[in-house]
This record gives sequence, structure tokens and C-alpha cells, in this order.
Amino acid sequence: MFTLALCHYLYQGRTWARWFTVAVSLAASVGGVVVALPALPAAPVAIVFLFVAALYGLCALVLVFSRPARAFLRHQHEVRS
Repeated sequence: MFTLALCHYLYQGRTWARWFTVAVSLAASVGGVVVALPALPAAPVAIVFLFVAALYGLCALVLVFSRPARAFLRHQHEVRS
């Protein structure tokens, strides 16, 4: 339910939801790398964790640096406010 609510507010273009999502995504990315790297030699499944961590990092980068994403969120905020 929390994720759905966060996605709802993010879709509405709420600035706090964008930055909260960035923070959570970066924490998940760093956490995934920290957990997966030491386990990599013993557990090849750790590659999956690294892949997911990379996806979380990519999501954070898109929300911060992508002009189309920022424009979309700005437009959504203006329309829904």
C-alpha cells in the first residue's frame, strides 16, 4: 500500500514524493551492492542483486537528471494542483 501511495503522489508531480523516491532508490541501490559484492564469489545469484541495485540506481538518476521526467512531473503538478 505504501508503494502504491508513493507512486500516486509521484504521478501527481509532488516534489516531496520525487525526492523521497530518489532517496529510497539510492539507499536500495547502495544496500544491494553492499550485500551482493561480498556474496558474489560464493553465491552466483548475487548477480541478480547487483542487477536490481543497478535498476534502482538508474531510477534515481532518471528522477534527478532527466529533463523529460522533470518536465512531466512539473506538468502533472500544475495540472493536478
